[in-house]
Amino acid sequence: MSRSKVGLFAIASASLLSLFVLAPSLYALPPDRLSFPIGSPVAPERMDDRGFLSASALSGLEGVPVAGKAEKDYRVSDLGNRALVLCWHTFLGKEQFDTDFTLTEFAAQLDAIRALGYSFPTVDDFLAGRIRGGRNVIVTIDDGNHSIPAAIDKVLSPRGIVPTLFVYPAVLGTTDFSITDTELAALVARGIPAGAHGYHHLRVTEALYRESPKEFMQEIYKAKDRAEALSRSPILAYAYPYGALSPRTVAEVDKAGYAAGFAVGPGFVFANKDLDRLYELPRLVVLRSAWKDIYALLQRNAAEDGSATGGGQDSLPSNR
Repeated sequence: MSRSKVGLFAIASASLLSLFVLAPSLYALPPDRLSFPIGSPVAPERMDDRGFLSASALSGLEGVPVAGKAEKDYRVSDLGNRALVLCWHTFLGKEQFDTDFTLTEFAAQLDAIRALGYSFPTVDDFLAGRIRGGRNVIVTIDDGNHSIPAAIDKVLSPRGIVPTLFVYPAVLGTTDFSITDTELAALVARGIPAGAHGYHHLRVTEALYRESPKEFMQEIYKAKDRAEALSRSPILAYAYPYGALSPRTVAEVDKAGYAAGFAVGPGFVFANKDLDRLYELPRLVVLRSAWKDIYALLQRNAAEDGSATGGGQDSLPSNR
């Protein structure tokens, strides 16, 4: 790769990285224990044994916000085909919970995102390299709460948006919190893909491995087997519970046969898979306390992409 190409690529990718700099709440974790910021040139050895990077390390990030290697002949245009992955949890209308929204609030968020000119590809589109353009949001929903079917029927499906449901099988059909295995299978049969989110939703880190190798492996391997059995479909994506991971976790998720692993942290996913760390992909958790920052990031990204000013912010949930 020529020096001029390296320079152009570095400038363009640094511009993308700068979109995240002024929004610390986007990390959605305590400020002294940020999840590994995937999409930045941070080596795994800089993580601690729980898979976290200290907040102070973020201030020293340099280079390009991608996982590519210098010998690859990347084009600046490769950075243009990108998406942000957002993660929601429940839709119960309990304002005291930072991860919960009413269906009306959820609809307002999606409408405001669309008003900025965004499209809503799926995780499957990402895995197949079908991301086009710079204004894309991939909708994911974690934990399999019983409020999800209503969110799909009343908010997502009328808007033509297909989420990916990351579930942990231990609770499906066994608690009042979750959907049943029958409901999950019915949603998947309608074209709503599922992914694994651990088996018991444990932090799949080196500390867990040292404490119980069996539980560590169960969170990855049994999660896949049971989620496939319950959904009656292949499970290709894994979302690390709490966004916590370690180098061992990444290696086992790969070995288990998942095509991708999603963490928690700032960054984009790209159509060009050479620019992604496929088992350490960035996701932003949508919180009441972080929504304004997320929306501001979406605005900055839309401006970077070269158009929409957007609208609809007055109808959004307040920053509580």
